[in-house]
Amino acid sequence: MCRKDGFVISFAWGINLVISLLLTQSAIAQQASLNGNVLSLPVVSVGTDNYQVELTLVDGSSPIELRVTNGVLLSDANTTGASTFDGVTLAVPSLDIDGMSYWANFDLLTADPPTFVFVDAGAAAPAPPPAPSCTRPAPDPSHGPDTPEIIAGFSVPPSLIVNVLQPDSIPAIDNPSFTQDFASEPIFPTDLVVGIKIGDDV
Repeated sequence: MCRKDGFVISFAWGINLVISLLLTQSAIAQQASLNGNVLSLPVVSVGTDNYQVELTLVDGSSPIELRVTNGVLLSDANTTGASTFDGVTLAVPSLDIDGMSYWANFDLLTADPPTFVFVDAGAAAPAPPPAPSCTRPAPDPSHGPDTPEIIAGFSVPPSLIVNVLQPDSIPAIDNPSFTQDFASEPIFPTDLVVGIKIGDDV
């Protein structure tokens, strides 16, 4: 039996020793935490299964060793940001220690009982700031009311609409030219401009 297969079997067997897997639970992936000598992992993905796991520091171990001492098979887990085990390495992407966030990796040391040894760790990258929301600017009263009257589907009297070109008379701009010399053609506050926003691109 290979090391990976042996661990998966022993991992499930070890969990059966400490809890009843007949009572499955749901969980949302959260940041792992270290409380005293116990490392709590809200969600660990092992193949197609997900577990909530606690590992306890092995006293006097050097390098640091952690042993699985508790676990729950999750029936419906959110695996976003979850820890993962691939049969060799237990990867913890976000671990809270005294208010600081770290990532950490542990390698399988023994499958029975499931024991891991610390490999490396580092400061976790900060989460990106939330994207700013796009809100409609407040109306400018200097341009008149912001509730134009709709006349038969038009916001201006149809008599004021004049056709000066046939449909599709304006050719496409296939090769636009751009400039960074804005001083050559300045834009004044009285100029009318059009802006287009698609997603986060303006």
